[in-house]
Amino acid sequence: TRVRLSGDKLIRDTQHFRIHYTLTGADATTEGYVSAMALTLEEVWRIQIDRMGWPAPPPDGFLGGDERFDVYVMDVLGSDISAMGYTSPESIIGDNPYTSDVESYASTSYFVVDNDFLNTDSGGKTAISLMRATVAHEFHHAIQFGYDINDLHDWYYEATATWMETKTLIKDEDATGYVAYTFQYPELCFGTASDPGDGQLMYGEWTFMQYLVDRFGDDAVLELWHNIGKYEGFEALQNFLIPRSSSIPEAVALYRIKNVARDYQLAPMFDATVWQEASIDGTGRWTYDGRGVQELGANYFALAPEEAGLYYAGLVNDDGLLQLWAVGVTADSVEAIPLGRGGSVDTSQFDYTYLMVFNPAYHDDVNDCRYSDYAIDISRSKENANI
Repeated sequence: TRVRLSGDKLIRDTQHFRIHYTLTGADATTEGYVSAMALTLEEVWRIQIDRMGWPAPPPDGFLGGDERFDVYVMDVLGSDISAMGYTSPESIIGDNPYTSDVESYASTSYFVVDNDFLNTDSGGKTAISLMRATVAHEFHHAIQFGYDINDLHDWYYEATATWMETKTLIKDEDATGYVAYTFQYPELCFGTASDPGDGQLMYGEWTFMQYLVDRFGDDAVLELWHNIGKYEGFEALQNFLIPRSSSIPEAVALYRIKNVARDYQLAPMFDATVWQEASIDGTGRWTYDGRGVQELGANYFALAPEEAGLYYAGLVNDDGLLQLWAVGVTADSVEAIPLGRGGSVDTSQFDYTYLMVFNPAYHDDVNDCRYSDYAIDISRSKENANI
């Protein structure tokens, strides 16, 4: 059973989509809204399928009336779901005929979009703009279900679909609004849904997908999803990174550094910086303000001693589990400096200097997270800097 509209069902067909809607009852919309959605759906198809090369979602036969992809317009925000839209998988067909790979858990699907966007904080956006961002997001979930309906890691789905908003209809994207939340909790497990916002974190982690593109090329996320169709959990990301001479701890550490530097094209729209535990203004022992760092999480410190120069920073009280990085920022560059257990950095070489404590441990249950303790010893150094 799919969905039941509140009034008489009407249908609007486009080349690739069938829109189901009504003009009466709680789900009532307008013909103008449906016309805008019809144009948006085909625009999203052209960008994500034709231009970017993603495979079409697998066909559902004649569910919904024909083989077009089915979209339903309903009062989702006013329902128990209380979302701008959602995508629902249906039949697991095993292999998606539109991909070059052989999948085991590809699924057909449909999606639902709110009928008017009246019951939400719009952030100044129009209903049409919110609809367009939702269509770009939800249609990509349908594409993802053509690879794998039930990967262990939900963050793959939400981070990618949110990132796709920025690549499809950038003037309407809703992705940049999630970044502030992710920047607020960098110490939590990478990919976890166990955050204070009950899963908001993984939406803001769309920036990790952008990190992959910036480092490995425009097709990086598409190639990652080929792996998600074949492997489970972190194994998919690991098998993407190994041929590229990288690893999960290294990639996530550099991603965390990219965040502290706000090294993104859309950074002016973030209205956020990563949470800093403290500003280190002199020598001595320093530690975190919160609870430590979870797996693949990070804590940040500004290294801003009153007298610039060469300083040694070393980890203690962490059972040898954690890593220390220095981050040097100038007007023209960001330099990531691995210090290992400890090393020296010359703060006079940079406009801003940061220390990042990083936890390289990880396992596939990203919701079973543990905090690690530590402290940092800071002293003047007579050794050569690590740079």
